[in-house]
Amino acid sequence: RYRMLTEHSPVGVFQSDADGTCLYVNERWLELAGRTREEMLGNKWCQVVHPDDRDAVARLWRDHQDGRGEFLAEMRLVRGDGGVRWVRGHAAPLCDEAGPAGGLVGTIEDISAAKEAERRLSLSEEKFAKAFRASPDAIVISTATDGRYIELNDAFAAMLGYTRDELLGRTALGLGVWADPEDRARLLRLIRRDGQVADFGSYLRRKDG
Repeated sequence: RYRMLTEHSPVGVFQSDADGTCLYVNERWLELAGRTREEMLGNKWCQVVHPDDRDAVARLWRDHQDGRGEFLAEMRLVRGDGGVRWVRGHAAPLCDEAGPAGGLVGTIEDISAAKEAERRLSLSEEKFAKAFRASPDAIVISTATDGRYIELNDAFAAMLGYTRDELLGRTALGLGVWADPEDRARLLRLIRRDGQVADFGSYLRRKDG
């Protein structure tokens, strides 16, 4: 029953001794790693971990053996065809009394899609940040409650005669940026009513007055 369960599991399952030598791997594990059973059994499972991740994974494995936390790691596996797949691995002792010294059972799940989405999001954020900072138009992001500056570009700082550091974390009202504070209140009323505002005219006060 256990073998049928693990062989049909949607996640990779492996069993190893305390040193990480594979004693058992299921079909999903072999599929994710792109390896044969003969390649894995009797060899260290971490041999298929990407060289750039291997030291960190080995350190987590040793810490788990020494009782310093569970083994939970995100890592890349180098498949037999040279491809790379991101997985999340988890391992626990087979026997509570013996601990890791009595061998471990572990699982790996494919997180390649999530990592690709994370990479695309990071790239998108990087592009946005570059466009935001380099724009010749003054752009600012502030809180609605008190007008605290969360992010702003150099054009906005230059327009008001401040440096970015002088503005970030400060409030527009506290710095006296709004020549007429009622203008900000009016702006907020329009945003809350319509969701956005265009062609809003107002006077802003520069640092030099």
